[in-house]
Amino acid sequence: MNRLLLLITTFFFTICNNQAQDFYDMDSIYSIHITFGTSNWDALLDSLVAIGDDRLMAHTVLINGEVFDSVGVRFKGNSSYQANNAKNPLNIKLSYLKNQDYKGYQTFKLSSGFKDPSFAREMYAYEIARNYMPAPKANLVEVYINGNLYGLFTNVEAVNKDFLEGFFSTEDNILFKCDGLYGAPPQSGCIGGGGSALAFKGLDSTCYFNNYELKRDYGWNALTNAIDVLNNNSSQAHQVFNIDRALWMLAFNNLLVNFDSYTGSRHNYYIYLDKNDRFHTILWDLNEAFGSFGNAGMGPPMSINAMKNLDPLHNINSFNHPLIQKLLAVDSYRKSYMAHLRTIFNEHFNNGSYSVRLNQLKLIADAAVQADLNKIFSYQDFLNNYNNNVTNIPGLNDFIAGRVSYLSGNIDMNYSAPIISLPTLSNNNPIANDTVWIRTTVSNASSVKLRYRWANHDLFMEKDLLDDASMQDSLAADGIYGGFLVLPATGVQYYIYAENMDAAMFSPERAAYEYYHINSSAGLIPSSVVINELCAANNQVMADQDGEFDDWVELYNNTGSPINLSGLYLSDDINNTNKWAFPDTTIAANDYLIVWVDDDPSQAGLHCDFKLSSSGEEFAIFDNAGNIIDSVSFGQQSSDITYGRFPNGTGPYILMSPTFAAQNVENNQIQTIGTNHHNWNVYPNPVDVVGLKLVIHSPKMADFNCLVHNSLGQLIWANQFEFSAVNRPLLIHTNRWSPGVFTISIIDQFGRSSRQIIKK
Repeated sequence: MNRLLLLITTFFFTICNNQAQDFYDMDSIYSIHITFGTSNWDALLDSLVAIGDDRLMAHTVLINGEVFDSVGVRFKGNSSYQANNAKNPLNIKLSYLKNQDYKGYQTFKLSSGFKDPSFAREMYAYEIARNYMPAPKANLVEVYINGNLYGLFTNVEAVNKDFLEGFFSTEDNILFKCDGLYGAPPQSGCIGGGGSALAFKGLDSTCYFNNYELKRDYGWNALTNAIDVLNNNSSQAHQVFNIDRALWMLAFNNLLVNFDSYTGSRHNYYIYLDKNDRFHTILWDLNEAFGSFGNAGMGPPMSINAMKNLDPLHNINSFNHPLIQKLLAVDSYRKSYMAHLRTIFNEHFNNGSYSVRLNQLKLIADAAVQADLNKIFSYQDFLNNYNNNVTNIPGLNDFIAGRVSYLSGNIDMNYSAPIISLPTLSNNNPIANDTVWIRTTVSNASSVKLRYRWANHDLFMEKDLLDDASMQDSLAADGIYGGFLVLPATGVQYYIYAENMDAAMFSPERAAYEYYHINSSAGLIPSSVVINELCAANNQVMADQDGEFDDWVELYNNTGSPINLSGLYLSDDINNTNKWAFPDTTIAANDYLIVWVDDDPSQAGLHCDFKLSSSGEEFAIFDNAGNIIDSVSFGQQSSDITYGRFPNGTGPYILMSPTFAAQNVENNQIQTIGTNHHNWNVYPNPVDVVGLKLVIHSPKMADFNCLVHNSLGQLIWANQFEFSAVNRPLLIHTNRWSPGVFTISIIDQFGRSSRQIIKK
């Protein structure tokens, strides 16, 4: 795709922001100032849309004192974009040509208020969703262009690599945007209709090209297989989809009557392949939630009143919605779906909290809406839409109240579900390999399950909790259910699922997005996780994800099991044992984990809030009781030379050439090898760009050879000297050597001696 790279003289982008707050703080309105070096920027952006090109590039961007360049701006949207609009939705990409971000965010997607006079629909819907599933953040921003207020926008976080890394600890697996090319003719030999509903169209992956937008270089075969399994072997759907995540999305769409989605028009969501080769559904484009879009997926558009009374099992028999039809046909999935729907309903709607929150959002937006001269709806429409319909757009409070009234009397919502008490443990401070008994009181249940996993992103396993007096559960049939787990050093994440003939319940109710955690890291055996290598002067060894060469530490798991590092801390101060806490992070069995020690915790990934000192210090891993799991004391460090264990994971520390996230090997170690028949010195070590001075003192007056090999064992320099060179300095020029570790050897008829030197 060709890019129109226009020479813009200036482009300023400033965000008025409290540095302690997240850029997506919903209770504040931030300002974005854009200055183009041309007055016809609107026509230029329209022309890019018309020719299918993407962005107008700017020269510089200023964000709270930070200067960026090569930023791309474009109009976005389908029905929300029109060339003659006074205000169109925007997409601003800091990383258009360079890897750059502001507070970890690279792209700003700004919605114009299309079909939302309240300016609250999309923000509030995302706020609800984030309690139960991965979902973007959203808030309001004011945009100024060339010094004039362009308007108020909803700012929605992009589903990009940063978003995926935050929720899935991966960023480059298969990603599809499920938003089909409507009106495109069906491919020859393919079956089925339009939309991106995961409906089966055939085994040829080309059948899906018009219905899904692939965001990676490959993935069509994985999508085709997942759709085939869902539709034609649905009993195995759990192997290709995260079922619980899909059920939460479907429950959310139904409760909020978000028909501009999978549930209605069968689009506007993403699917992402996780570490277990299962697709996760991710919500997108919620500006028409709360009944603003009447296409229910079948039949004529629904009226506002009909949407208030939407059946919680809507489309359960629709073959055009296989994610609904196939999953809700399974008894336990349908009960789980209804349990999730009841949880959202009770936590946000049935308790009346929605009216309080909506009033807060209204007060926040009020002045900005008044000031927006390009707004799609009037200020009076804004005020009215919180309680009353504006044309065919439901009033928010009135619509939610209608849903509450209908669902409160719906039979599927009112089945008597099990009641689960908070679980108790036989040991609240277990260590690795301890047996922990988990007990809970459950009433009105025919089956109680313990679902557990050892580390984040693992698949949950399942075992029965029993009420038969065999599981330290007191008396048989007393309502106390019990079971046990033998804990690894990682601890365990778990939740409880109970069901009867009609309904199900989770504990915690937001499971599996939330779960209980038994932390056994206090008993982590020293040497299980070790500091394997560190670089306190990283000039060009390895850059982090933002292209910065910062200090780093490599940890290594010496065990054959994954270890969850939650509850562990890193510190360079022996008196401050909890200086930097690990987030929910797992180091795989016999694997490596890199932590950037760069005093930049706002960056994505693992970044400590302190730095290593190249002049030397102590560094340690502590458990949550302040015990040392592993530690190292190191002296002055040279650029791009690391201090690591040899043998890997168990040996003493030595200077070595870097082995970033890889095994420390013998030929990388930097050490002095004892002399043989020569007494000689080489200095300076480390050497700079000038050169080495070699001085030979030998009792045996003999000719000798001098050889230099790099860390790969390749000969890079050699010379032969007569014995007359003994006792006077010899200069070895090093200006053409790359930085690294080198071995100098002196060889004569009596033997060989070698030493290692470092080139900065």
